[in-house]
This record gives sequence, C-alpha cells and structure tokens, in this order.
Amino acid sequence: MRAGADYYLHLDPWYENDNIIPYLPPAWMTEQWFGIGCHLLSASILNFAEEPETQQQDIREIGPSMVFYGARLWESQAGMVQGRILGADAI
Repeated sequence: MRAGADYYLHLDPWYENDNIIPYLPPAWMTEQWFGIGCHLLSASILNFAEEPETQQQDIREIGPSMVFYGARLWESQAGMVQGRILGADAI
C-alpha cells in the first residue's frame, strides 16, 4: 500500500495545504490507499463530512483539492449538473 501511495504522489503530488475529503467506504482498499496512505505521506488536510446525508453540502463548503469517486458517483454528479443546466432559464 505504501509503495502505491508513494508512486501516486510522485505522479500527482499533494501538498500540506490541500484539502482532501474521503468519500469511499473506509473498508475498501482504494480508500485505504488514497484516503489514508496518500494523506499520511503528504500531510495534507483531511476533512470528514458531518453526516452521510450532508456529504454533498460539506463537499461544497470544504472545496476539496481532489475527490476520488467511483463511476456511479461521477454519473450521479454529471446527472445533477445536466439537470441544473436543463432547468436553468435562458440568459
């Protein structure tokens, strides 16, 4: 796990002032590597949502430097953006 985190941070360095918010379940290996391993090696700021129901609002408030979503979450985000675009008034 450490070798993978070291390699990832070599390709995409994180800095001490980067805000990170874990989104994946903590038991998943990806979260162990990304949310814990990379965070510990980079000393970045690790934030947590107050409640699962407020996760999206907390992400907007924190403004994380990076998020790591699965495909389903990216599709959900894209759907929300497309819905807002379609529901917006013309300028």
